[in-house]
Parts: sequence; C-alpha cells; structure tokens
Amino acid sequence: MNNSKVELHRQKSFANEIVLVDGPTRAGKSLIHPILSSYKNVEILTSDNLFENVAYLYHNKKIECDAAVSLLRCQLQMRIYYTMLSRNVNFKTGDYSGVFWNVNPLRYFKRLFFLKDKDVLEAIIKEKPLVQIQTHDALSHIDILFKSFDKGLKIIEMIRNPVGLIYSNYAKGYGERESKEPTKIMFTIKYKDDILPWYAHGWEDQFLSMSRMDRVIHYISRRLENIYTSYNNLNDSQKSQILFVPYEKFLTSPSKYLIEIENLISREPTKLTKRALSHAGCPANINDSDLKDKTAKIKALCTKESFHILSDLLEFHHNFASKH
Repeated sequence: MNNSKVELHRQKSFANEIVLVDGPTRAGKSLIHPILSSYKNVEILTSDNLFENVAYLYHNKKIECDAAVSLLRCQLQMRIYYTMLSRNVNFKTGDYSGVFWNVNPLRYFKRLFFLKDKDVLEAIIKEKPLVQIQTHDALSHIDILFKSFDKGLKIIEMIRNPVGLIYSNYAKGYGERESKEPTKIMFTIKYKDDILPWYAHGWEDQFLSMSRMDRVIHYISRRLENIYTSYNNLNDSQKSQILFVPYEKFLTSPSKYLIEIENLISREPTKLTKRALSHAGCPANINDSDLKDKTAKIKALCTKESFHILSDLLEFHHNFASKH
C-alpha cells in the first residue's frame, strides 16, 4: 500500500475568470445579477455555495491549500462547461437565478442543442464566457480565491446602509433560523449542547444570551468588520480587482457603476442592459422616512449597547460609501 502523501494540482485551462457578487446576507446582491448578465458574454447567476464554503474551510485550516485550489478550479471549469451545455441551468420560472429572470433566455435554449464536446469547447474559446457566482462574506476569507484564480478573480462587493441591512435580516428571521431550518444550508458549529451559525464562533455565550435583534446587530457588525479588515490587508493589485457598490447609490444612480463594472470585468454592456435595469427597477427613489421607521423599530427591540454599535456602523458606512 502506498502511504506517500499526494499533492493535488489542477492546471488552469479554458476557465480562468470568475466574478463574485459578494456581501453579507440581504446586502442587495440580487439587484446586480440580472444587470450583470446583460453584459457581453457574462453568464446568468450560478447559485453555488462551494466557493464561499471552501474559502471558509481554508481560512479556518479545515482543508489544505492544494486541495482547496484544485477543488475551486475544477468547480469553475465544470460550471462553465455545464453552463455552455445548458446542463444544470435553472429553468424555473420566477426564480431570480433562472433563465427567465434573465433578459436573454434564448441563448440557454440554443445551447441545449450542442451535441459534441468540440462544439462546446470552440464556443468557450470564442466567447470567453464569464461565470458569476453569488457568495456571502467571501471577501472575509478571500486568500484562497486569489491563490486559485489570481488576476482572473473579480469581485463586486455589495454594501448597504446598516439600518436596511439589519432590519432586512431581522425581518427574514435571521438570528435563529440559520441553525434550525433545514433549507438554510450554511455551516454551523457545535457549542456545548447547542448548534450555532458559523459567525457565532468566538462569542457563543454572548450570542446565546442575546435577543434576536441584538444578535443580528452584533453579527452584522462582526461580519462587516471582517470584510473590511480582509480588504485592507490586500495589496494594491488585489484591491483593484474589487469594486464596492453601495446598494442605495446603485438603485438611485446606476450609470456611474455600470461604467465601473465594465472596467472591472472588461466586458461591455449590451442593448439588453437598459432593459435589465428597467426590470430591476433602476433608477428608483428611496424613501428617507422608511429608514427612519426602521431605525425606530430596531431601537425598540435592542439594547442601548447594540444601538450604539448601529450608530457606529452608520457613521462608518456613510464615510466609506461616500468614497465609492
């Protein structure tokens, strides 16, 4: 029996580029996906949590580097190959990750008639399709993704007013449902007799003692801190591969960000982009009184300490978003 350690290696081949639409839960990522897929040779959203999961596992020393890189490269190559065959493509109507939510669904029907591998590979080489993946907090654990894709990695990082972000998480039942509902497929951790979401690691007792609104405020604060800390630790070249998009500013004035997305991914908008914007409801007006109402509701459900954390988040967000 051969007990020598195997070193995994998956070379780059026909699939070397990927764009992640990243951010915390409820940051507004679904706004971007159909617009992004209207750009030339950008594919519809692929819902695949393997990319964020491998990043999390590697960051926490649960998987070795060669295994993580090989797995991520294989997955990207498989995703492009399958998408070009319309295999495992979402044809569910009304689903924001499906072809019918896309402004150009016909291309995925045409691909059903590719019969030979040669035809698929020729199409990949000619079109250079760009796969877009939705991820959550991947920027917090980004090191292995840069190791895997290097210059081919592009990230659109969605940021949102903390009031809207926190209120939306609370309204969706987060702070409890992650470790209780079987359809919330995310990493959880075991702590004593409890199962907790991964982000509670390091403050488990505090998490368990809190109300749900306090939990949401604290975990949003910690997740955002991890995202910005990770970004600040990158070199200038890596930072240039990341575009921060404030949700509210994109919603009201998308033109500036369309140009920045074009520069980031080196793909041009098409005649379908205007239709995609209209379908997404952009541009739109934001009701300031709505944020005030949500702030009041959050304040009524949290402690003074948690509301102070929210105030700090708002100040930081205002300063950061004003630069983007």
